[in-house]
Amino acid sequence: MGCQPPMTRATEYEFIASMRHRAPGQCRGPALSLPLSAYRLELLEEAAVGAPALVERLWDGFQPWAECRQLSFTMCAGHWFDLSYTAGVNARRTGRRDWFDAAGALLSQAMDIAGWDPKEIANMVNWQRVSLT
Repeated sequence: MGCQPPMTRATEYEFIASMRHRAPGQCRGPALSLPLSAYRLELLEEAAVGAPALVERLWDGFQPWAECRQLSFTMCAGHWFDLSYTAGVNARRTGRRDWFDAAGALLSQAMDIAGWDPKEIANMVNWQRVSLT
């Protein structure tokens, strides 16, 4: 089953505050549709080793586009952040620079589509002491 986001729109503060008391796997934030190239998708799937439920949730949000070079996926912002965080941690653990770059690009893309300021998100994650995944 795909994401069931509780919000249609959220400020940086509302999103991070909602992440603070989140049960594992629970949706948070608005739904975000992100286009991914086949190459980046493959990197993210590899980097999410140890998190099969997260990859399954990603594919649950697959949105087929006719004649497009990129694939589109829809998940809640919380699960995009989880995927980016998991890929980034695994990249650091294994020394895979390509995984780390894909995780960072995913996080930037999600924040851009949500209309969030990355500096605000970083400050609030630290201030609220929000743990991802």
